[in-house]
Amino acid sequence: MEQELISIKERLDNIERIQLLILEKLNNISKSTENMDTHINFIEKTYDKVKLPLNYIKTNVERLMGINDTPSLPLLE
Repeated sequence: MEQELISIKERLDNIERIQLLILEKLNNISKSTENMDTHINFIEKTYDKVKLPLNYIKTNVERLMGINDTPSLPLLE
């Protein structure tokens, strides 16, 4: 009986160690996700700022080259 209790305690300790490792990895993933969100927001804001000037240049260059049927730059959603 005492051996069974020792075995159960060892298994419980092991489960707690694994749980701590999982929580640590989850925290790292959360930090990484926040960094990616920040980067994506930066890219979207930058694209919004340069989209119209780039489209203007693209349209005028295409007009000079005789190209008329190209779409505008895509919108980000």
